[in-house]
Amino acid sequence: MPSGKDVFRDRLLKYCQFRDRCQQEFEQKMWEIKIPREWQDELMMEFLQNDLLNEERFAKSMARGKFRINHWGKIKIKILLKSHRILDGLIREALNEIDDQEYFQTCLQEYKKKYETLTGLSEAEKKQKCIGFLLQKGFEYELIQKVMEGEN
Repeated sequence: MPSGKDVFRDRLLKYCQFRDRCQQEFEQKMWEIKIPREWQDELMMEFLQNDLLNEERFAKSMARGKFRINHWGKIKIKILLKSHRILDGLIREALNEIDDQEYFQTCLQEYKKKYETLTGLSEAEKKQKCIGFLLQKGFEYELIQKVMEGEN
């Protein structure tokens, strides 16, 4: 019969196999399932040593997903990764994986898509709405300006 620690280990293993996790999420999960404090450090080390928890892999996976699926800009992705207590160096590495040309094209597509939905507004109002929308998605103001200049 499995020990209490083995039952917790199995639950954490399933949790980590579902998708990449960071240490902050792992700690939260241990707290949620009420793992005794004296086992937490040992389990954390075990998962790190066996590469079941990997901050770099998590950061890169999260950055790719939020960019490609949600069309988020780098600013919003960076804020998300910081909220997961990812180190600045790993955040830079993860954001560097996003291709500059693909990033520009995504911002341009988001601009066009938003612009098309705006009706009954002046040209200036449409552009302001688009700028606000793209800033909210986490794109840099300088990039938004380049996108809009290319559209004129």
